[in-house]
Amino acid sequence: MCRIMIVEDNQHIRKLYKEILISKGYDIIDAEDGEKAIHLYDSLDEKPEIIIVDYKMPKLNGLILTQKLLTRNPSSKILMISGDPSVNKEDAMKWRIRFRAKPVKIDDILSEINRFIEPHNPEFVGLNFDSISYRVEDIFSMISDRNGFIIWEDDIGYILKM
Repeated sequence: MCRIMIVEDNQHIRKLYKEILISKGYDIIDAEDGEKAIHLYDSLDEKPEIIIVDYKMPKLNGLILTQKLLTRNPSSKILMISGDPSVNKEDAMKWRIRFRAKPVKIDDILSEINRFIEPHNPEFVGLNFDSISYRVEDIFSMISDRNGFIIWEDDIGYILKM
């Protein structure tokens, strides 16, 4: 069972995410702000596989929280969801955070979770391949069963799905 941590200061949104994800079979833990999320994360023997964070929260915003979590576990899979237009998406990409803007459909959240879970699903949009050790041949073999094209731009690889 996949464990997901939800960090969202709006209790109604947090509860909605939690109920829907539990109904889909996920093990959910949650926190209402970044500080509590750090304490909860540090106390867990079994760390979450996926962390869903809001950007604008009291005490620690989602980007600072993410940086702290990635310092603890660089392979953490993080989905940031925010309605704040001031979110620096370049910073999110630099930290390898997947990003969705609010309002977001629950199907979009579930799709993002599936991308994290499926080990051979190459969703490298916006990731600098120099920071992950993938050879071009490996990337091509991972998408060989899909209709897609790889686009290269300034050492950044994008996959365009058709």
